[in-house]
Amino acid sequence: MAEKRTCLILCPADNVWSNNFMTLLTAKYDVTCFSLEPEKESYKKKCADLGIKLVPNADLAFRRKNVFYKIRFEAKILMKLIRLRHFDVINIQYVDPVYTFICLLIPGNKRKTVISYWGSDLYHTPYKHMRLIRHQINHIKMATFDNVDLMNEYNRFYKGNST
Repeated sequence: MAEKRTCLILCPADNVWSNNFMTLLTAKYDVTCFSLEPEKESYKKKCADLGIKLVPNADLAFRRKNVFYKIRFEAKILMKLIRLRHFDVINIQYVDPVYTFICLLIPGNKRKTVISYWGSDLYHTPYKHMRLIRHQINHIKMATFDNVDLMNEYNRFYKGNST
């Protein structure tokens, strides 16, 4: 049997859409999940049952500190993880400036990075965050969407940078 391809997913912990997506991916991919939010015990158990690897986050250590220190620390964790393990695909499940910025800090991964919009991450994102993401979108290989209307809205704002 051929070895499974590997996928690193950056997503909010315990998000129903991300969970469903990761469950489907486990059939063909060896999935590793990285979240900036703390994971609940039920989420950890579900991931363990599915064979999804969770990367421990630094939420507790940085709860009262500046968010930029946390981002820097999390970026170091991701860089080390990617250096130690080859990922065929890196998927950002909830598109926001923090996830895209961290992902783009990692050298050499821009060619295999995919962003997935589910709706609220585009429709409810403040304009200033969308402007930050606009500059990062140019370095992403592909964008996926939940529906055609969402893709059209994305194209309207980001001027057709999806592939």
